[in-house]
Amino acid sequence: FQYLYHNHDFEMKVIDGKTGLERLLELIPASLINLEVDLAWVQIGGGDPVEFLKKHADRIKMVHLKDFDPTKTPRWTVAGEGVVDYPSVIAVCKDLGIAYGAVELDESPIDAVEAVVQ
Repeated sequence: FQYLYHNHDFEMKVIDGKTGLERLLELIPASLINLEVDLAWVQIGGGDPVEFLKKHADRIKMVHLKDFDPTKTPRWTVAGEGVVDYPSVIAVCKDLGIAYGAVELDESPIDAVEAVVQ
């Protein structure tokens, strides 16, 4: 059993040179908590999803493949159709051995099952 922390954008706020999520990882050892990274929230919070994956690879066990388009309402869109660079994300996940991902779509602009299997 492992506890995986799911981030949002507020943990990406930088305070004194570190994000809240980085501070959390410093305080809680990997034996107690690792990450289930929501890549859209990383980017919305001002981070680069690819760089975040590389920097914290040893703590990432799973990714949320969520995407968004800030010009649309709702902003959530099918993974790969928004602003997150999913070709690069998937390549980095493969290189780092991150084997698990969940497609997440908070509000689907199309049928939810259709959005996942595209």
